[in-house]
Amino acid sequence: MRKDSLYAIRQVTLALLTIPVAIVLRRPGWRWFFVEIGRAIYPFANLLKVPIVSLTDIYPDMDLDIGDKGGGRIKVVYAGYWSVGLSPLEQFIMANLVSYLRPGTVFEIGTAFGSTTLLIAQNVGETTKIFTMDLPPDNSFHRLGDNVGSAFRGTEYEKQITLLLGDSQRFDFAPCFKKIDLIFVDGAHDYDSVRVDSENARRRLSQNGVILWHDYPGAAGVQRAVNEFARSYGATYMIRGTHFALYAPTRKSVFAKDYRAPDRDPKYHTAQD
Repeated sequence: MRKDSLYAIRQVTLALLTIPVAIVLRRPGWRWFFVEIGRAIYPFANLLKVPIVSLTDIYPDMDLDIGDKGGGRIKVVYAGYWSVGLSPLEQFIMANLVSYLRPGTVFEIGTAFGSTTLLIAQNVGETTKIFTMDLPPDNSFHRLGDNVGSAFRGTEYEKQITLLLGDSQRFDFAPCFKKIDLIFVDGAHDYDSVRVDSENARRRLSQNGVILWHDYPGAAGVQRAVNEFARSYGATYMIRGTHFALYAPTRKSVFAKDYRAPDRDPKYHTAQD
């Protein structure tokens, strides 16, 4: 049986389980029911254009950590989805990824309250520089006002974080050329914005840099932009059980059948300008 079929069966089962759990906990479970059903249907609808993999498929030498609450090394927020913007599993994946990569420079597009920014800062080295960008408070599309970045303000990690207020579509990334090790794209979710953010991110990656998108495939604009990006550059994967897509161009590919650039060495996914 194909991996996608097994994944779909698992997701449908999880979706159905949310109903009795919601009844027992007396909490509305319909949102998660539809989320899980959606994840199950996507592979069969052929809407996903990237392989669904686990993080250790891309990084076989990664030792997934259970988190500091269980005696591990990584730190996670352990807060609700709406206050962090990431599900508990996504927090776990993000913490493990940045802890493993140890990026020297991180650029986040879409700060919001800054909970994800804080999560990243907690799991990278003390010398890591983190830049996070969001719209200025007076922008008509902004709803958070002065609460942008409130999660990391006053913490010990604030000194590593630089908050930039502006539009990522118009920001001058030239000084960052080929210098960013991890770019997290979680800003505007319409197709044009994600497409521009993705191209800007690719051009600014360091030699071993990666791009991580959120809300794939949850948002139609993100899904379309990432699918097109994957067709153009390869090396793009959806992390199983999450709404993360990851572009890791320097990793040796174990998914040769998913490679979409026949003019390059099929053993490796590489990004070339």
